[in-house]
Amino acid sequence: MTIQTDVQIIPRTGLDFSLSNEIPTFWFGGDAFKTRLFDAHSLLTPAGEGFFIRCLKAYKNQIRDSRLNLEVEKFILQEGQHTLQHRLSNNRLKAQGIDVDKLESDQQKETERFRLRISQHLGLALTTAYEHITTITSHALMEHPELFSDADPNIFSLYAWHSAEEIEHKSVCFDVMQNVAKVKYPLRVFALVIATLSFQVQVSMLTGKLLRHDGFSFTQRLALWRRGLKWMYGKNGFTRIQLKHYFAYFRPHFHPTSFGDMSGYNRWKKIYRLTNDPLIAGKMIQKNDFA
Repeated sequence: MTIQTDVQIIPRTGLDFSLSNEIPTFWFGGDAFKTRLFDAHSLLTPAGEGFFIRCLKAYKNQIRDSRLNLEVEKFILQEGQHTLQHRLSNNRLKAQGIDVDKLESDQQKETERFRLRISQHLGLALTTAYEHITTITSHALMEHPELFSDADPNIFSLYAWHSAEEIEHKSVCFDVMQNVAKVKYPLRVFALVIATLSFQVQVSMLTGKLLRHDGFSFTQRLALWRRGLKWMYGKNGFTRIQLKHYFAYFRPHFHPTSFGDMSGYNRWKKIYRLTNDPLIAGKMIQKNDFA
């Protein structure tokens, strides 16, 4: 296992994942549950990234460390690109008759109302907790592309690029929380519990809404969820393999750079440097083709 020591945060622009309407509706190997699970993630991304950026910006003027200040700026640039690319991906859903604009607007209004009701400390602690969740998911995707072998390569490449950048900036919010906001351990772990529950509820509700839109009956949806949960929590399941790193956050002296196999990220970065194309890099990672 290679542990992150000093990884550059590189905002990448001018990206093209060819996210056209030609991508199948059920792009994850024809599996409706897995497809809609990740479509739900994508629909939640714009509101979530906006929340993270605003919560972090609240502390930007208090940062005295020039390197951390620059990392915050790069974090914001990366998160802005994530919103842009996922909105392009979400356009596919509009063609399927899903009211994407309303879903995104409702999410943005809800998260902004929530942000204004809570303290800045809690907002930053929640942002850091959500970043931990996305980071462990990113490491899992990079290290276990075999779980996505039947996913559409263009969509997978979008998530591989997103994962690479999540890994690059995984310590930024944590460092601001610890060194600038001085958030204490109890609030840090409380925020992770709240973020975990909130995220699971949001994703589950939106996944269910999308499956209902697809016309699946209640019985059919139960069957889809049963198979999907096995893929997530069964032996070597996508979520199950993340649990060890998830619980590491509860260690008092935890830091994001102290966990996570970097070999998948390093392979992706090497291919991207050679090709300057995240679509090629993602496809090669998905096929385990990086000799």
